[in-house]
Amino acid sequence: MIQPKIEITSSKFGGGSLVNYHAIERLPAIVNAEANGMINFVFVSAIGKTTNFLEEVWRYYYWLSETNQANAKEAVRHLDAIKDFHLEICRNLFPKEHDIFKKVENKFNVVSKTLQANNMRLVQYEPRDYSWIVSKGEVVSSMIVSDYLKLKGYDNFLLNAKEIVKTHGTIYRNAEIDLVTTKCCLLNNLRSLNPPNGQLNVVMAGFIASRAQTCQTVTLGREGSDISASVIARLLSEIAGEAGMSPTIKLKFFKEHAYHETDPAVDSKAFHMKEVSFD
Repeated sequence: MIQPKIEITSSKFGGGSLVNYHAIERLPAIVNAEANGMINFVFVSAIGKTTNFLEEVWRYYYWLSETNQANAKEAVRHLDAIKDFHLEICRNLFPKEHDIFKKVENKFNVVSKTLQANNMRLVQYEPRDYSWIVSKGEVVSSMIVSDYLKLKGYDNFLLNAKEIVKTHGTIYRNAEIDLVTTKCCLLNNLRSLNPPNGQLNVVMAGFIASRAQTCQTVTLGREGSDISASVIARLLSEIAGEAGMSPTIKLKFFKEHAYHETDPAVDSKAFHMKEVSFD
């Protein structure tokens, strides 16, 4: 019996490929050309250096405020600058009445209010707070990308990475993905979607997951969006195979300097790769 074929793409856009609104303006053309299978997942990192900037917010607040409460106020000031940076990008991409502005403001305002509410107490180091704060970069980036793609005619579903990618244990940073639970959550989410034209297009934040038992936010470490895209590609392949289909998987990485087949710092002849075969 011949198995029906299905093409699946999992594309990851790093911060360097989303560095400003000009870069995001190019996304619809790239996605339409590259993510053209029956199932297409687009994973996004935080825009530009947002992860670094949010780490600074966390350092100001949780490392320094025990001895100097003014640093908590400095953390909020840094956070406001990050929010303004994202809103300025939105102003160049969306009509002024678009609801993306309210969504972006709300995400950052929740963090700001939490920082200000805790300003007068002794703050203890908490790894879980690192992930909660720093993950906002990917959350906001995925909202902007999803809404901009829709604005340009690329229908897509924005899925919450925390509801799908689950991890083992109690680690909040550099966590290890629980493949069995993640596969179950992925399948349940796919069953709930009803793409209008039969082609399923999904946008998700990379880097982010949640603990399987508590649903608390965890992060997958630096370059964690690569892990997100790779793991979901593997699980989509398994799900398609178990459904009696013959999947073709394309795993693609879009970065400022692309991917290399070896470390360019070690081998000067390392060449760029845009697409990685999934075997």
